[in-house]
Amino acid sequence: MGKNIRGPVVVVASLTLVSGCGLSLPGGDDKSSAEETVTVTSSSSSEPTEETSTATATATATADVPDAPTSDPSSTSSSSDGGSDLPTDVRSYADDFVRAWGVGDRQEALKYATATTVSSLFAFHPKGGTSWSRQGEVDHGLRTHVRYTDGDGGVLTVFVDREEVTEGGPNGVVGTRLKEGGSSDDADDSGDSADSGSGLVPETSTSDYCDALVRAWGAGRRSTAEKYASATAMSQLFDDHGTGGSGWSQTSVTRHYALYTNTDGTKLTLYFNSTSVADGSGDGVYHAEFTP
Repeated sequence: MGKNIRGPVVVVASLTLVSGCGLSLPGGDDKSSAEETVTVTSSSSSEPTEETSTATATATATADVPDAPTSDPSSTSSSSDGGSDLPTDVRSYADDFVRAWGVGDRQEALKYATATTVSSLFAFHPKGGTSWSRQGEVDHGLRTHVRYTDGDGGVLTVFVDREEVTEGGPNGVVGTRLKEGGSSDDADDSGDSADSGSGLVPETSTSDYCDALVRAWGAGRRSTAEKYASATAMSQLFDDHGTGGSGWSQTSVTRHYALYTNTDGTKLTLYFNSTSVADGSGDGVYHAEFTP
């Protein structure tokens, strides 16, 4: 029997603390390869030089002493351009961010993630430890969701803006989701756990996940719906069909799609990525198809 999807729903993302744990990261290139481990040392990088101060000092020295020998270009570049040495590979970029968090280096983490993301993650757990291993990643629209585990049931998902990373820019990590193994009942409200739009949702079952999207679409709440659907699916729902209304009932769910039927007989099929749904990641529904 189908269930009617009516009324508003409040979507609250959740972030759960992880107990003290360590950090190790894989370095493999194959997304589907077996887990690999790279041990992370605890040595911290030197404190970065403030960009404005470095640029001013260099310009003054050049103007006052035009014939003086120039300084080592490599040292000038590394101090004045904080993002020049950042990796342009999504996995390496995410790994470096997790390493920085693992050893409690907030300044290093700020090279890779937005200030809100760093503040939230470090506030919940200031030092992640050195036993984290990357398990895989999934692309959703312009973002990649990189998943790590700590061997004790803890799961960390890092949300990466691929365009920012491939251009070698800073702040490519736009959000995180941290869950403690075996004690999700103690989850804190994660409204401050990631930047707005980072794609964190509380639903992790396919049925509830798709229902939440259909409710939001039915009520015309685009900002809520876009947490669950990719840009393509959002356009197919809102741009092609407007507000969905409250007449939709879920009739079946498989491993790859959920089927809904409207009171007028129209059918809607939502195709989703099951891994993203299980992680509570955003943009899990990537295609919406209507049939009369």
